[in-house]
Amino acid sequence: MTQDLETLKTLQPLNVAQYLRVNHWQEYRQVHDQASYWLGKDAAGEEFEILLPLRPDFADFPLRIAEVLQTLEAAEGRNQTDILFDLSHTNTDIVRLRTHLDESEIDGIQLDEGVQLYQRARDLWMAAACATRHPQPAFANRKPNAALESIRKIRFGQPERGSYVLTIISPLPPALNANELPLMGTTEPFERKTAVTLAEALAAVRSAAQRSAITGNADSFKDAVAQGVSANLCEALVGLNEGSGNSGIEVSFSWALTRQASSGTPKKVFLSPDVISYCSEAAKFLRATGSIEDVEVQGAVTNLGRTYEEDNGRITVTGLVDGRSRRVLLSLSQEDYHIASRANLDKLPVSCIGKLEKEGTSWVLRNPRDFTIMTDTD
Repeated sequence: MTQDLETLKTLQPLNVAQYLRVNHWQEYRQVHDQASYWLGKDAAGEEFEILLPLRPDFADFPLRIAEVLQTLEAAEGRNQTDILFDLSHTNTDIVRLRTHLDESEIDGIQLDEGVQLYQRARDLWMAAACATRHPQPAFANRKPNAALESIRKIRFGQPERGSYVLTIISPLPPALNANELPLMGTTEPFERKTAVTLAEALAAVRSAAQRSAITGNADSFKDAVAQGVSANLCEALVGLNEGSGNSGIEVSFSWALTRQASSGTPKKVFLSPDVISYCSEAAKFLRATGSIEDVEVQGAVTNLGRTYEEDNGRITVTGLVDGRSRRVLLSLSQEDYHIASRANLDKLPVSCIGKLEKEGTSWVLRNPRDFTIMTDTD
């Protein structure tokens, strides 16, 4: 027995039952709500039997689970630690980001590198979550609620060895049709959709970089937006590569045992340093060529323009736009134009939210809303 009893107490019997079913074990008998008996075979055809306890509150539960692990170890030819991990994550998608690929053995990484890796890994998932909701070339700092809620649900697992493997753990509700693809009319959990988007977007980045090297232009990255590629995703990849010593990134996906993924979904994507080298310019290209929803503009009103015949007015705001310094043109209602005039007279900053677009050499904020004068507490 290689596992301590306290750890075994944490296993959920229904998760173990799901694991057995997915791995072709057959239940042949159940003793009320206390235990069930399962039959399985190893690769050579030898039969094994498992007594699965169903009551975690029974005193001998961890001992019986230990026996389950011993039997699985013999049947599968794997160590109990790996089996225990799988039993604990039957309803979990796991994304592994392998960095420091030029180091075969690593005891740790520099503190600053670690901070950057975790931040950029979060950015990578956030970019995929935003693209899952609505693909577009770039996303504003203000993220949609679905993406923010997804970030609150996932967590980082303990780093794994070989070189340095950062894990993203995404829990999912158990599927009732685990042996099939989703039924018509059913919806996959948003977190599963996000993981699939991430896998497909990474593969699309690799293809886009290869195409750009051949054609000499960035149109392939624009074409890949529909597959989840965005400026945000490209920037996250650049940051991950820099935090890993510019040795490239390998991203692998382990899909929850109880939710089958499409056979065409990538399971592993390697992005070499030369592929990632295209991402920095691709991010600039995508931000410059596409519109960005829900952008917040903050700055000073530096120009006002309205004729006596017009109710609406046009202004220029100079300041921070989604974290970048820019001059932005806005067309305001009569009420908001008066607010802008007062802000200009009193030299007070303003803020508003809208859709940012490039028009020629100028930036324009379409459909501005929530126009207000900023206070010291903003």
